[in-house]
Amino acid sequence: MIEMKNKLIFFSLILLVLFTVSAVSAEENMADFTDDLLTADSSNGNFNDLNYGINESLNEFKLARDYVYDEDTDANFTGGIAFSKNNFMLDGNGHSIDGNNIARIFDVTGSNITLKNLIIKNANNGAISLNPAANAVYYMDNVTIQNCSSQELYGGINVVESNLIVTNSQFISNTGIDAADILTNDGNVTVLKSTFEGGNETKWAHIAFYGGALIVENSTFANSVSRYSNAIYGENVQITVRNTKFRNLTVYETAGAIAVKKQANLIVSDCEFTNITAYKDAGAIFADIALGSTNIINSTFNGGFVEFGGAIMQLGGDLTISNSNFKDNQAVFDGGAIWTSYANVTIENSTFEKNSNIKKDAEIGGVLYFDNGNIIIRTSTFIDNHGSSNGDAIFTFDSKLTLENSTFKDNGYAVYSVFGTNSISDDIILNDDLISSNNTYYSTIVVNEGVELEINSTVIHFDTLPDKFDLRDYGLVGPVRDQGYMGSCWTFATSSALESSLLKETGQLYDFSQDHIQNTMLQYSIWGVKGIVEGAQAATGVGYLVNWYGPYPTAWDPYDELGKVSSHINIENKSIHVQDAVFLPSRQNAMDNDVFKNALIEYGAFLVTMYFGESETYFNQETAARYYNGAKNPNHAVTLVGWDDNFSASNFLITPPGDGAWIIKNSWGTEWGDGGYFYMSYYDTSFMNQFPFYAAYLFNNTVPYTKNYQTDAGQLTVNNPVYMYYSNVYTALEDDLIAAVGTYFDDSNIEYEFDIYVNGVLKHTQNGTSPFAGYHTVKLTQYIPISANDTFKVVFKGNPIPVDATSRQHRMLNTSFGSLDGVVWEDLALDDVTAILKVYTLPMPEVIIQAEDVVMYYKNGTRFAVKVLDGHGNPLSNESISITLNGVAYNRTSDENGFASIAINLPVGNYTVDVLYVGKGNSSNVTVENTITVLSTIYGNDLVKMFRNESQYYATFLDGEGNPLANGTEVKFNINGVMYERKVNENGTARLNINLNQGTYIITAINPLNGEMASNNITVLPKITENSDLVKYYRNDSQYVVRIIGDDGNPVGANETVTFNINGVMYERKTNESGYAKLNINLQPGNYIITAMYGGCNVANNITVKPILNATDVTMKYRDGTQFKASLVDGQGNPYADQNVTFNINGVFYNRETDSLGIAKLNINLMAGEYIITSMYNNAAISNKITISA
Repeated sequence: MIEMKNKLIFFSLILLVLFTVSAVSAEENMADFTDDLLTADSSNGNFNDLNYGINESLNEFKLARDYVYDEDTDANFTGGIAFSKNNFMLDGNGHSIDGNNIARIFDVTGSNITLKNLIIKNANNGAISLNPAANAVYYMDNVTIQNCSSQELYGGINVVESNLIVTNSQFISNTGIDAADILTNDGNVTVLKSTFEGGNETKWAHIAFYGGALIVENSTFANSVSRYSNAIYGENVQITVRNTKFRNLTVYETAGAIAVKKQANLIVSDCEFTNITAYKDAGAIFADIALGSTNIINSTFNGGFVEFGGAIMQLGGDLTISNSNFKDNQAVFDGGAIWTSYANVTIENSTFEKNSNIKKDAEIGGVLYFDNGNIIIRTSTFIDNHGSSNGDAIFTFDSKLTLENSTFKDNGYAVYSVFGTNSISDDIILNDDLISSNNTYYSTIVVNEGVELEINSTVIHFDTLPDKFDLRDYGLVGPVRDQGYMGSCWTFATSSALESSLLKETGQLYDFSQDHIQNTMLQYSIWGVKGIVEGAQAATGVGYLVNWYGPYPTAWDPYDELGKVSSHINIENKSIHVQDAVFLPSRQNAMDNDVFKNALIEYGAFLVTMYFGESETYFNQETAARYYNGAKNPNHAVTLVGWDDNFSASNFLITPPGDGAWIIKNSWGTEWGDGGYFYMSYYDTSFMNQFPFYAAYLFNNTVPYTKNYQTDAGQLTVNNPVYMYYSNVYTALEDDLIAAVGTYFDDSNIEYEFDIYVNGVLKHTQNGTSPFAGYHTVKLTQYIPISANDTFKVVFKGNPIPVDATSRQHRMLNTSFGSLDGVVWEDLALDDVTAILKVYTLPMPEVIIQAEDVVMYYKNGTRFAVKVLDGHGNPLSNESISITLNGVAYNRTSDENGFASIAINLPVGNYTVDVLYVGKGNSSNVTVENTITVLSTIYGNDLVKMFRNESQYYATFLDGEGNPLANGTEVKFNINGVMYERKVNENGTARLNINLNQGTYIITAINPLNGEMASNNITVLPKITENSDLVKYYRNDSQYVVRIIGDDGNPVGANETVTFNINGVMYERKTNESGYAKLNINLQPGNYIITAMYGGCNVANNITVKPILNATDVTMKYRDGTQFKASLVDGQGNPYADQNVTFNINGVFYNRETDSLGIAKLNINLMAGEYIITSMYNNAAISNKITISA
């Protein structure tokens, strides 16, 4: 079961013992610290004053004026005035304390503390906190708490592990998230002669109880609005309510007045419930109790209005009603007065009058609706109550009814029972009302035209998986939602995955009702699953969807954190038909992630399960990162939306063995985690469980099926390996076409075969392989016509039988079968299970077009054939059809057997063919889409080879039936216009040796039988690689380098000889152990071509040697001061300073040192004339001309 998010702790139930308290003598205990505080004062005090007064008092403090929180002086008291005392009384003396909508009033610890005669108002973050202490008892007498609020827990009083007695007090217009007036955790509270009213909307009740005991007597709850359980809410509690009035209360969801949950005992005695409205479940009282009881005594319920359970709804436990009256209560759907499921009910001496269900067209249901319980009704009266068309006063389903000494009048049906047993005594007075027993109700056909989806897929493609991927970056995730206090994470994960898949396929964001998913599948629904009371298996959501129970928009069934009953919606064009659900295999280790990653890219987000508990140990709130390394099983369903391989291990409270995290969308609202998302380590052990459940949804089947025939109504329970054959039998509702069958596969690539029989005659056989594990709808290659009341059967072989063993639906005999051998069959209903084998139909058209997909070899003479039939399967002749293939429309006319066809002379490839029949008169057009696959008769592969190694090109040639050409058949190959002829061997394979130079070529093989040409790429790789042009400075360290590759495609080892040619001069060098051969370049500056040669392979490159000395000619006048300058650079081209450069003029040598810019300078003092000057450095020399004029 999936754990619900719940911060509340289970406490043991304890009873509150009424107390006797001796009066406190104000005279004896009066504090004596200032006289003026005891004198009436017209000015207001502040919280600082009040704090001083209380904490300086010994046993009593009386207010002599009003107190108002002052922002200037009271900043230290926003959390309330704190005091800890024993045997202390605070007498308000009719004065008020005002929190000014900023501050709490009191934060109290102690025992025997009394507040009296006091008005508390406008508090923020709650009015009073009563903290736990030894033997703590708090008293409130004649206290008014009004207009106090909190955005978190409570508006009025918080009681923790303490006792509180409230007398003669008023709670007016307070608001809080968990409680408007009193919130208790494991405490005991008694409320006497008090009033609870409120015009402000709050989420939960006036009084909310989590563990402990509550007594309410002689009090009133009136004129208030909340979302849930307006007056009282309790979990794991004992609640007693006596002589109390509940009037004019409204809740937007469930439980108009009182709700109890989990383990609880509720006693309601001498109470009045008038004009209570709940928009969903339980007009007055809602009890969801696995253990416990509800006891209603001498109470009245008038004018309640709700969807289910006009006065009372109870799920589980025991319900006893005595001496009570129910009048004018209404339910929209069922249980105008009472609705129970899995509860044992006893009703005595009570009256039910003019209660009703508004929707009279419901198939089943009554004013008293009892499901799956032991029901005893004695000495009671039923007058003018009206329910559905099959049930008025009392309706039972799967129940045992004992009815004694009761009177019925003007109800219609007094009793209507489905799958129940009745014991009705002879002293019943019916007054013409009817009793109908032994009825059955099998829901085996869902008739629904779903939403027509317009597929506009978002295609995401990566050549290699990226380090990080997040569907939010593509706009393919819906908003974060909040499951609240309900254990419904599985419904949120289901709807979230579905929304993401549809966003990816249609571009449209849908908002699906989580409430409808949950409530349809709980055991309290007759379509639900036994044992599921809140949390569920993750597979439950898949069952809901493929059963066509939804999904429906949230607007049709808004989310309800408390109620668990919804109507069985079936509205045309509002739900979306889910035909395929993919089950992903579990991860085997922390790095086994590619399947999930590819699924996110292909399908969108999907549901996963994990363990989520002990957050203080495993969840880092600052980084929203979780890593669990224990052994507990998954207990929470979430939605996977992405991954981050580089998410640091340091982000987790416990450091996992490595980096990496999944990006996950939760259902706890945007305030939680990182905007509702968190990161789960790849190493989380609960996410590597051997038996988890992961579900994604696929929408590549958009055939508009209108009926879903099914014997299962729940979820996949198990694939039973005992039976490999299974079969379901159905009766046709109308004239239709069988168009598809659906079942679960436990793996991909499972070979299957199925037969379809109509009235015992085999009509169709089809086989294939499963595309994935999960639920898959198999489209028929040929539609099968059926008429109303025909019996049709599907016999399926190939997969261990998927069964539903937990559905509430009753099994029909002779409907679902299993077999070991396909000969001897066992009726599965005898074991209370059924095979999950659904059949989908389409409306019967006036004309049926039948055509099958074609798989053929190139130009083998196969034709695409179409058969034209009437609605009953008879051939129609002389009917015109249009066949559109490869963008060209061909008109054909059917022959006397209804056949028409076209030849297929298409190139190899996959094609879609559309057939159109134009309807005559008012008849609709009929369209059929098929695929044609043309297979090649030549099979060869691209070839990548080393230059002149032994690798060669091979191609296999087939005839039109896919058989090899005869041994010795001559075939042709074309490379760059050059034709080669070769003969095939006994396998139809021909070989062509490839001795081409390095480069890329296209080879075309030609089949002589049909002229087909098929091409491949041939890539010849050089044996000399990593060669490149070289630009270097004169005699620096740069070398010309090549790497030699052997025939195997790997670098050669050492001592292979490589020849280099530079301007006709040959050099030989040996390779090193890495296959590199290197040649030093000591050439004079200039441009050269170098050719490297090895094993018949040559490569050429350019070598440019740059000079390191540079100078220009000089023209000057005699001794005009001009210098001759030569610049010198190092091997990297940088100026070379502090180096000696030698100049030679007419045999006279001069040495000069280069400066910081690498320039050597020579003064010129020669006579007029022309001179040649040579500059020299380290064997580099350049010459220039100096011209001197007189």
